Amino acid sequence: SVLAFFGSFAAVKAFQFFKKLHVLSLSLFLMAAAMLVMATASAYWILLLGTSLFGFALGAMGVVQNTLVTQSAPAQLRTRVLS
Repeated sequence: SVLAFFGSFAAVKAFQFFKKLHVLSLSLFLMAAAMLVMATASAYWILLLGTSLFGFALGAMGVVQNTLVTQSAPAQLRTRVLS
């Protein structure tokens, strides 16, 4: 989605200010909050708000998890881990 695209750029910007694990925790929290908003939505626009938040958090989490795996894996296993 478009918001996942913007979420990935926001995650890269957040790396400048926060640790990568904190950015991952924040994106997981936003994802859980979005699921709660979607589950309790009483109007269509609230559902759209929840799905937008979920897409943003999903984009951020995708960047953070791949970055953490790349940094944590040994050099000889990085290509196997990311494939």
